Amino acid sequence: MANTLQTRLRQLPGEIKKLAAKNNPAARLEASAKDPVSPIAKAINLLLTRCQARDAKLLDAAELFQQTFWILDAKGRTVTYLNGAGNLSSDPNAWVTSAYPDDRDVVKAMLAKQREGDTGQAEFRMSAPDGGVRWMWCRYIPLAGKGGSIEKIVGVFEDVTEQKEAEQVLSTSQVELRNVVEVRQSQKLQSIGELIGGIAHEINTPVQFVGDNVRFVREAYPKLDELLKAAAEKNGDDSDLAFLREELPKALQQAQEGVERVAKIAKTLKEYSREQRDQGIKSANLNQAVESTLLIARNAMKYVADVETSYGVLPMVTCHLGDIQQVLLDLFVHAAEVIEATGARTKKRGLIRVETKHSGEWVTISISDSGNPLSQEARERIFEPATNTEEEKLKGLSLAFAIVTEQHGGRLTVSSETGKGNTFSVRLPVLGKDHRASAAAAR
Repeated sequence: MANTLQTRLRQLPGEIKKLAAKNNPAARLEASAKDPVSPIAKAINLLLTRCQARDAKLLDAAELFQQTFWILDAKGRTVTYLNGAGNLSSDPNAWVTSAYPDDRDVVKAMLAKQREGDTGQAEFRMSAPDGGVRWMWCRYIPLAGKGGSIEKIVGVFEDVTEQKEAEQVLSTSQVELRNVVEVRQSQKLQSIGELIGGIAHEINTPVQFVGDNVRFVREAYPKLDELLKAAAEKNGDDSDLAFLREELPKALQQAQEGVERVAKIAKTLKEYSREQRDQGIKSANLNQAVESTLLIARNAMKYVADVETSYGVLPMVTCHLGDIQQVLLDLFVHAAEVIEATGARTKKRGLIRVETKHSGEWVTISISDSGNPLSQEARERIFEPATNTEEEKLKGLSLAFAIVTEQHGGRLTVSSETGKGNTFSVRLPVLGKDHRASAAAAR
């Protein structure tokens, strides 16, 4: 009996190896009741049954996930899929041949990193059996064995095609929406430009008429003054004639200055109108643009604030001048509104300061107001699109932000400081967005 038991114990390891070689989870050791190793075989079979049940539960759980779990051997030769393998080959190099041609280098780089023991992730396209293309996301982590060497790499695959398609639809929708907004803004600016141009034309005609007559009277006055002087000498001291001789030149001078001021306003309106209707990108004098826009915004500011300007020496800037002037107008009006709200409580007149600077590839236009500082929430949200009328004042500069950042490749920022109000800074590339993008690509 003892010899028989010893013989069976020596045979048992070989039988276990044969069982493992079958690679069949349902295979079990065979042992009759009279076999001396029967208790050991039953124990091993029970352990295998429990392991099979546990693996089945794990596989059932894994099937609930959208990801496919896999294990790659340390040498990167064979990959084992735990679930959802589909038509995936056990050869990891098949990932390369199945990949979309343009993405094969991405897959090769991913496999190289896995062999080196790196942790990472990658996105690439794979050709589907139906001829379509699917987007795959893969994440991988190395597992070290004894001695710290890599024992295997574990990871997950996930089909993210629907997510990618949704992102593409969203991106396309955003582009289309932005295009619609830009078209509407362009139409709006053209309409405003035409309206302002018409007003300027209507003003210009009577201003020329009045100006011509004032100049005529001023030129004729010396002769009239001689007549008045002769009349005064003939009739003796006449205080009324003396008063007219003293005050008429002053009145004519003031009338001439007033006419010239109105003519300047009309000229500025015509220039502003032309710039609003001109949709092209061109080199522009931003100092002059600031000056003309201040004149347009004067009515919104003159009752609540004084205006100080400090113009630096600027190069000509490549931009869409009409849109930049619209941005400046929005910022001037915003500054006036902040000061007006502050003045309603303090009863004090405010100050708006405008400064232009040039530094390297950039020019900066800063517009500061002496109003109450904006809250952190207001600063964070002021460039976001408003969704309702209650948010319009809080988020009133979304279009200005889009014009500066997206259309011109510049920056629009705001800072606030207690006791010093708020400062909006418009930063624009001197040579325009396209030139800057080309220079960045070349680097």
